[in-house]
Amino acid sequence: EQLKALRQLDGTSRSTLLETTNPIVRDRAIGGGHPSRLAKVDHHDRGPEFEYDWAQFDANANPEQFHPQNARGLAIMAKRAYEPFGTSGTDPNTVGKGFADFVQQGFQIQFFGRSDQPGSTQAFMAIKGDQVFVSFRGTTITEPEDVITDARFCLREGYNGRVHEGFADAIDEVWADMASTLTALREEHGPLKVHVTGHSLGAALATLAAVKIDNLPDVEVRSVVPLGSPRAFDNRAAAAFDRHLGQRTYRIVNNEDVVTDIPLRSMGYSHIGKEIYLDTKGRMRSNISDEIRSADRKRNKEEGKAWARGMPWNSAFTESLWDHGPVGYVKHLY
Repeated sequence: EQLKALRQLDGTSRSTLLETTNPIVRDRAIGGGHPSRLAKVDHHDRGPEFEYDWAQFDANANPEQFHPQNARGLAIMAKRAYEPFGTSGTDPNTVGKGFADFVQQGFQIQFFGRSDQPGSTQAFMAIKGDQVFVSFRGTTITEPEDVITDARFCLREGYNGRVHEGFADAIDEVWADMASTLTALREEHGPLKVHVTGHSLGAALATLAAVKIDNLPDVEVRSVVPLGSPRAFDNRAAAAFDRHLGQRTYRIVNNEDVVTDIPLRSMGYSHIGKEIYLDTKGRMRSNISDEIRSADRKRNKEEGKAWARGMPWNSAFTESLWDHGPVGYVKHLY
């Protein structure tokens, strides 16, 4: 009910209300996920905050402007990539319970990778006519192979510069099948409009995939919405990305999410696109400086909310894990 009320307010009224709301109440309404739940993301959260009416998605929206309602849909797509995969197709009884409502709203679901193979790259497409949504699964901390992929920080040549070796290899696992699927869809439906998303590791993979997808003939990447993304590009590759896709990429950062700060800039890495920062008060902000972001994160620490979330300790690391959870990203984009 709190989220429903927030969604009915204009941006100014919403910001004013969040500014004056008790921080504990606010955090319970739009907060992230307890660290113990990070190993249990493969379940279907119920309730209106995790559902989406795709009639609300504006496929003709200006791609160079941020649309919170569209971003919310893509955030839900990103979270659903953690669900157990079923069988590709249009049968709500076999695609898996996390994807049945997409099918019921007219989507065809196509899965990539093997959900029964730990550490393999996993993604899905939700397809409706010439509209294609691509979502990559993120890191599952109970799978050591995922952590190894994240930790392979070496830069390798590619993408008009250099990119994270582990992420690039992960994309290569599924790219041939994805390219084949998109080519077949283009032949069936004509030019395609594609939206790409993912959370955590999946966010990094989404940005690399967007480059490849946008290079296919008659396939246009309309938006890229990475949630809680680590850096994946070096300076040259990031600049090349931004020349082609930067104005259509909205990189969402939830407050103290530690994953968004790695790999370090000192290691040669850069972020891409436009940052949408979800601040301590739950507001969506763009074009903020490093100084303003640091001050906001400091204020978040000073509020000392961790104990109220059922955490036995209050630390910066605990806070950053909470803010990284996919649940919080979905709730913030009300």
